[in-house]
Amino acid sequence: MDVAKRVGEKVAQGVPLRYALAVEKNPAINLDSWHKAIQRNKNFRDEYDKAHAAFIVTACERLVGERDAANLRWILERRHPADFGRRVEVEVKEGRTYQLGDTVYPEEDFNRIIEAARQKAQETMHANGG
Repeated sequence: MDVAKRVGEKVAQGVPLRYALAVEKNPAINLDSWHKAIQRNKNFRDEYDKAHAAFIVTACERLVGERDAANLRWILERRHPADFGRRVEVEVKEGRTYQLGDTVYPEEDFNRIIEAARQKAQETMHANGG
């Protein structure tokens, strides 16, 4: 359980899971073994979920309190794009379009991209025991 606690503390600080595991410096502790462990051990899963939620809550609280929180926004946008990613809507004569970064997509293409990303995220979560 000490491993789960140490890894959870790193995740709560915003460290990606693979790096939080690598810090353990034990080849037996890796993404594969971690996902198997959290499937078998509810305490491991609870510790990880709690740490993951703690990072999001802390980051959001800091965003509210910061005057210049660009770095924190950047982390949230990239680590949790479904919740915090930027979507800029642009109206044009031909119909609705969406801009992601510097690229503008027609609504139909944008919806296909978003659906593919959601499916990939679900597959990844399922593969990682989520």
